[in-house]
Amino acid sequence: MKASLFVVITVVLIFLGCSGENPIDPGGDEEVINLGNNSFSPKSLTVSIGTTVRWINNGNDFHTIEHGKGQGSPAANPAFNLLPIQIGESQTHTFNAAGIFDFYCSRHPQAGFGTITVTAQ
Repeated sequence: MKASLFVVITVVLIFLGCSGENPIDPGGDEEVINLGNNSFSPKSLTVSIGTTVRWINNGNDFHTIEHGKGQGSPAANPAFNLLPIQIGESQTHTFNAAGIFDFYCSRHPQAGFGTITVTAQ
């Protein structure tokens, strides 16, 4: 009896483990933008609604990623402001609406601005 119960439990656990679903993964895609000392890589990105973008600071100073085209042109209604991203750290934003979202680092205006285009699938 104990052996049968053990076999049944083992089979159920194997089945659950092989279902291909990961309950920890919330789903959706993630894209990465690397922040250098005075650069973004890639500088432009096209993603679908629901995609999370992760900005990773690979530079030698902290960065502040803000919605807009620069210090003189911040977004009127910012969708995101990631302040600050320390050296070696990252921050994310999930884009839940279609549109064109420019971003810049207010600490390093010489880097210019980048663009994320979000499409409706």
